[in-house]
Amino acid sequence: MRRLPPLTAIEAFVQVARLGSIKAAAEELALSSPALSRRVQSLERFIGKPLFERRHQALRLNEDGERLLSGIAPAL
Repeated sequence: MRRLPPLTAIEAFVQVARLGSIKAAAEELALSSPALSRRVQSLERFIGKPLFERRHQALRLNEDGERLLSGIAPAL
């Protein structure tokens, strides 16, 4: 049976994708920015690929991130 990523990591990924910012997503989820960043990084490690293009303070989904979001969006 294939293991699933933690739901908290998926929730963090979705919020960062929606808001485009670790800081804004952390505030939305009542977490510190480093804690939220660790959750996103744990999902990226689980998948084995980066999910965002990181530019200065902004984050934007890359192709793999878009694919993941479109795959999990119907379940949300």
